[in-house]
Amino acid sequence: SRFHVFHLRSTQRNADGSFYEASHLGGSVDMYAVVKEILLEMKRRKESGRPDWQLAFRPDHGLTMLDDLKKPALKTPGYHCIGRMRGLSEIRGLQLGIARSLSLDSTGEGK
Repeated sequence: SRFHVFHLRSTQRNADGSFYEASHLGGSVDMYAVVKEILLEMKRRKESGRPDWQLAFRPDHGLTMLDDLKKPALKTPGYHCIGRMRGLSEIRGLQLGIARSLSLDSTGEGK
């Protein structure tokens, strides 16, 4: 695999084919399955002795919420701080839960 960094986001698809940004744990993307595959790939890489076994992933885009609603519109929608931190906490929680259920630490290493 040639992937080294994952920018995770979720969208909600509508029946007409249009879509909108959804929360990282909502929307049409099965984020549980995505994060699980990333952790399993990290485990496979480490077990095979690859030096590049660690994979970085972060939320990409976030919902505009709380104090970010009061700030001027950004030139790059979806990059408000609070919404992205919410996405980060959702992804980190999912990562930890999946890792523990697979007897891995949160980096994908076996315990």
